[in-house]
Amino acid sequence: LFKNIQYPGYEVYDDIVTSYKLFHEATKLAYSPVRKYCLVEEKNNDYNDHDCVKKIKGCLEMLDFMEKNYPQLVNKCKVKICYEAIDLFKKVNSTRYKKQMYEYIKLYRNYAIKDNKLSLSKKYQVFETLLGFNFDTVWKVVPGKTPILKSFEK
Repeated sequence: LFKNIQYPGYEVYDDIVTSYKLFHEATKLAYSPVRKYCLVEEKNNDYNDHDCVKKIKGCLEMLDFMEKNYPQLVNKCKVKICYEAIDLFKKVNSTRYKKQMYEYIKLYRNYAIKDNKLSLSKKYQVFETLLGFNFDTVWKVVPGKTPILKSFEK
């Protein structure tokens, strides 16, 4: 399988740009209900802007591949790009990259909204972008008071 496929040489998100190619090249696939692969992401994990760009580029490469080889999966890839862009928007620091992520969100969010398999919490985040809410916000809850939406934008 690895004759024509190589991991890209960086540790962050290398599975995104490799796994689907391995499935494509495989002549046999087996299924086991036992979970053997799991990504554990620590809350204090620092993502730099460059890592986030690698992730979205990997998703875009996957979309291009699916358009050529599996057109029935194209909409699912667009949903993934939308949700990944929302997640990355929250992680990147650069205004330039935030704008880039928001462009991907706008481009693909309708696919996410129409996806019946997307979880309610993910759909809510997509709807926030559609309604123009600042999805880089949190609810500040003070005991005995009404929750206030607090923005961290300057």
